[in-house]
Amino acid sequence: MAQVPQHCLIQDEPTRWNSTYYMFNRLLEQKRAIQLAVGKLKLPAELTSAQWNLLEYVTDILKIFETVMLQGSKESVTVSEVTTLVHVMESELSKPAPIGSGLQGSLEDNPILSLVTLLDPRFKALLCKI
Repeated sequence: MAQVPQHCLIQDEPTRWNSTYYMFNRLLEQKRAIQLAVGKLKLPAELTSAQWNLLEYVTDILKIFETVMLQGSKESVTVSEVTTLVHVMESELSKPAPIGSGLQGSLEDNPILSLVTLLDPRFKALLCKI
């Protein structure tokens, strides 16, 4: 028997961004039960180890936004707190993806993505400011 809390899975709600965070978080909580069910029920789809790693990494990123959103939407929040929250969020988001997360390097390090962005006329003004 999987030693996990007996909770239902949570559905993503397109009108609420944080429902994706809650859905991913619950999937990770129920990972062992899901893996057992897939094998027992002979379901046609199963997440790979790399996909579980990516899900974990994305959930960690979404948790940053959830934390900042909850702190920043308090009735008693001050401007100095918002500034600090934005700084913490930027700092956390600038960290490189861990090995095995499914993400490699930064977008700026990818020469093809950089070239495509450079050649896109919609970003001409932005690139001139950099």
